[in-house]
Amino acid sequence: MSSKHSSTDQDRVRTLEQQLARKDLRIAEQEGVLDGILRSRSWRWTQSLRSIASRIRHLARGEGGGPPNRISKINAPASKSAGGGVDFKKGFAQSSNIVLEEFLASGSRLVIPTTEEPRVSVILVVCNRAELTLPCLRSLAERAQIGFELIVIDNGSTDRTTALFDRVDGARFYRNDENLYFIHAVNQGAARARGSHLLLLNNDAILLPGAIDTLAATIESSPDIGAVGGKIVFLDGKLQEAGSIIWNNGACFGYGRGDDPLAPPYMFRRDVDYCSGALLLMRKDLFDKLEGFDDVFSPAYYEETDYCVRLWDAGYRVVFEPGASILHYEFASRSPDEASQLQTQHRQLFVERNQARVDTFRSESDANVLYARTAGKPKQRILVIDDRVPHPYLGSGFPRAHRMLTRLVEWSHFVTMYPTAVIDEDWDQAYRDVPREVEIMLHSGEGGLQGFLEGRRNFYDVILVSRPHNMEKLALHLEQHPEWFSKTRLVYDAEAIFAAREVRKHEIPGNSEEVRKHQELVVKEIKLAQSAQTVVSVSEAEARAFRGDGVRHVHVLGHALDVDPTPERFSERSGILFVGAVHTDASPNGDAVIWLGEEILPKIRLVLEDVSLTVVGINESDRIWSMASDAFQIMGPRKELRSLYADKRIFIAPTRFSAGVPHKIHEAAAHGIPVVATPLLAQQLGWTDGEELLVGDTAEHLAERSIELYTNPALWEKIRGQALERVVRDCSPDQFDRTLREVIGGGS
Repeated sequence: MSSKHSSTDQDRVRTLEQQLARKDLRIAEQEGVLDGILRSRSWRWTQSLRSIASRIRHLARGEGGGPPNRISKINAPASKSAGGGVDFKKGFAQSSNIVLEEFLASGSRLVIPTTEEPRVSVILVVCNRAELTLPCLRSLAERAQIGFELIVIDNGSTDRTTALFDRVDGARFYRNDENLYFIHAVNQGAARARGSHLLLLNNDAILLPGAIDTLAATIESSPDIGAVGGKIVFLDGKLQEAGSIIWNNGACFGYGRGDDPLAPPYMFRRDVDYCSGALLLMRKDLFDKLEGFDDVFSPAYYEETDYCVRLWDAGYRVVFEPGASILHYEFASRSPDEASQLQTQHRQLFVERNQARVDTFRSESDANVLYARTAGKPKQRILVIDDRVPHPYLGSGFPRAHRMLTRLVEWSHFVTMYPTAVIDEDWDQAYRDVPREVEIMLHSGEGGLQGFLEGRRNFYDVILVSRPHNMEKLALHLEQHPEWFSKTRLVYDAEAIFAAREVRKHEIPGNSEEVRKHQELVVKEIKLAQSAQTVVSVSEAEARAFRGDGVRHVHVLGHALDVDPTPERFSERSGILFVGAVHTDASPNGDAVIWLGEEILPKIRLVLEDVSLTVVGINESDRIWSMASDAFQIMGPRKELRSLYADKRIFIAPTRFSAGVPHKIHEAAAHGIPVVATPLLAQQLGWTDGEELLVGDTAEHLAERSIELYTNPALWEKIRGQALERVVRDCSPDQFDRTLREVIGGGS
């Protein structure tokens, strides 16, 4: 081939590898790889890849295996058949050979950006298959940001491997005259390593973006983590494993084999029995202390299984990290039959050497996969059902729900979060402020709930369901299939009596018919609690309503806030602040902001001509956006609010109908900004007008009280100080935790 074609094809291959630099692991990445391959002049003839590319496009679009059908896969044990189809692998190998020959003929060099003081020592064991080693090296060269070194141990290769490494800069290359096999070579590499961590990486693997950095961040996040593995994906886009299970007969199973790598069960971090040596990061000090891999398992198989078991025996954890991924050829060094024979031989040897630990594992069965995918036994398995992933910035009870979720994880419970309404978040967004140890069941929603509950019957010790419409759905499943829940305790987090909010909404215009209808819904909503063993309410007033209907076990779980007042004094501040999410004009916050902008603020500005109002939070109201001006500033959502609490002089909350307890006032008061509010909110808080806040019941009255608080430094200081004291009493994080422990039970 001409040098022109050679250079062009190399550029195309480099471009298609760079296309992998997207979010975590997406099937679209593989689609981009194949599209680049198929456009290359050298690869155009490879007809077998075209059908694979078409299949991956369907997978990427959610057709046949995407979100609509995913629930059937979530609970079923994954297929144990091998992935990475033979024809596809053959085509990939043939095409990789072309790329290798073009690289060697081009005169180019590949530079590995290693460092003299590495955090990670990458150990690459090779024995022939230079055509697969080249894309592995390129992924290392282009995707690792962490300081690392590359140690290559060549086990007597006879193909173009030596020629390849003659063109590679930055690697420390060592050659054995004969094949000493994988285990001995790894131990050789470890002895020469200078990094704090050792990364085993198969030479038939392609690193996806951020893999090494993510593995290192995970292993360094806790001193009791001894090794971390990642997600291994076949070249055809199917999952090879997301951590591995050891059964009590010594057999091993790669969790999720053959499934969609983006399905929810493979997107959360968890402790596992072991992870494959195809991608395994280990602490070097522990590897040395445990004397590395045991040569008794030479030439290969069960050495990393044995090592991870020894880590567990020494008191260290092995963790699966979903944010680190590779594409993997599999069986590059030996045939599947030969590999199977070695696995069978070494399985019995592994059992003999680790009998005490092996006896603690579960028996091999499809029914046990769900339990065995996580090493050890959590305090409790808890299923949380809510409208969506509880991001604190959403307001509407989600800050409270977020704290509940995070505390349960911190207390060593296993938590699954099942969103029923907002189900298509991006994975990065879903885990932005939720612990990665939470299993989030995106994509299925209300329509998939029944199949999910059936597949996980009696798996959970506790189901914590939030909001009445979700409780109504669950109560229906409970009535129809009580056998699914015979070992499960149901906790209804009512938070608030939401129908009561609608009663107040219709009382404002005096719509007696709607008031009567919603009063009936209040009764119905309270009766929902009778299906649960435990009920949680956000306020004592609403807890009394449940108790009055005969519900026995009712706990009050309010907000949890650390008091952290901003230091700026009265004279250093100006302006009025409102914080709250507006989803519709008719919502409590929508009504409040419209009333504030159209009636209250103009009355304030008759006296305070230069004062401006700042509205912060999600705003989906065109009517409110149309009101924007210098005096009525709309900022939209902000993750960081402290600077606003420090800058503004007063906070106003003109809410006319709502349920529960207003978190927005607790949060404002905790940051040291005094509040003007309606009688409804004062009643919900149990706060007193003139003590912890000022109260106004009409637009005129709210404007008067706002002007009074805005212009009176002594009153401002008094309200600020007394509100801070009240938040300390009402929103104690310690009390929140004590109550949540009582609610969940089970030695939490």
